[in-house]
Amino acid sequence: MNHKIQCLITSVDEFKDPKLFQKGLALLPDFGSWKERKESISRLRRQESRLESLVAGLMLRTLLLENSLPLEALSVSEKGKPFLKNHDFHFNLSHSNGYVVCAFGSVPCGIDIQKEKEDRSNIARIFFTESEYALVQKYGVSMFTRIWALKESYVKYKGEGLSLPLKSFQVYPGSYDILSDGSEWGRLSTCISTIYSTDRTCQAREFAFNDYRIAVCSALATKPNICRLSTESLLRII
Repeated sequence: MNHKIQCLITSVDEFKDPKLFQKGLALLPDFGSWKERKESISRLRRQESRLESLVAGLMLRTLLLENSLPLEALSVSEKGKPFLKNHDFHFNLSHSNGYVVCAFGSVPCGIDIQKEKEDRSNIARIFFTESEYALVQKYGVSMFTRIWALKESYVKYKGEGLSLPLKSFQVYPGSYDILSDGSEWGRLSTCISTIYSTDRTCQAREFAFNDYRIAVCSALATKPNICRLSTESLLRII
């Protein structure tokens, strides 16, 4: 196992094709937590939610098979965090507005992806610390999205769910460096940010492309890139 947290991303667009959607759904196992995911996909009303949940499942399936890990080991903690029983392999998934991301490695990790939306200063006033709220007031929607993604990634890293108040820790966003200007991403940028709480301080890797923001939190630094996973890889029978 590589002792760095690695990141994957994929778009759900191609799965809007009903044939590909059904093909992907058929690849998900029919037991345990996998069965629960398949059943939940069928209950979701919004097409985008169904697509994102399906692709998240396919991404995890591909990841486990490529690392020779048993699909049967997948379980969910009491607080809702998926994990592998009896294996030193950690992962976390997130999705937003047509993209699914995954962080994985040999230590616990959390990942979140957010798309910039309308002004959210009313939410920031409730859930952010005073200094975080001040940053949102100064820099606007983009800063709100960054802080929200960082906070979500830390909560998911800790695995404590909603029992961890968002005001109980402080995030300090870093300054972006451009990784590439490739057409696949638009301008892909990254930075290291700091998250401080009473029990620990950790660093988080941020990525930015177009109007999306991604934050990855763990006890180890992430690689300074994020890899795209193709539809072909998701549908491969390994």
